[in-house]
Amino acid sequence: MFCTACGNQIEDGQKFCTNCGQANYESKTTANPQMGIDPPPKKKHPIRRYLFSIIFAVILSAVFNHYFSDPYSNILGITSMREAYDYAQEVILDELLAPSTAVFPDFKPEFIKRHSKNLTYEGIDFYMYTVTAYVDAANAFGTPIRSAFSVDIGLPVKRSDYQYYHELLYFE
Repeated sequence: MFCTACGNQIEDGQKFCTNCGQANYESKTTANPQMGIDPPPKKKHPIRRYLFSIIFAVILSAVFNHYFSDPYSNILGITSMREAYDYAQEVILDELLAPSTAVFPDFKPEFIKRHSKNLTYEGIDFYMYTVTAYVDAANAFGTPIRSAFSVDIGLPVKRSDYQYYHELLYFE
């Protein structure tokens, strides 16, 4: 290592130059200033990297909130799908002759399809889902049968509306 003032060679870890007495605390470089070789510049604090990371996180958060703004859903949308499925079961129970005998299959996300467009009905905006599944229930003669159904379900965009929309597409 060399002294930064006079260029005299000094041992590593030595705090002062033995030739000129200059304190040697700046750099542990092997470059000799008298030979015209400059030590490499010190790295600056990576402010740009931190700033870029923060801006990226804010933009990602805004995009995420825009596309997943359904107040009923978690990240996968399972909460709203489950609510649509439960409400579809209520609609079908109203159609059955013996609703107490009804047995619906366990909830599966493939039973639900989220529409790309919302519906406005009587001044209320609804997130729309189509529920297609089946129910096992007794008919008028007590014989158990399996009936397929499809129901359009609307969940209100504003939770404060407390109103649902449904349209029975088919029930066989």
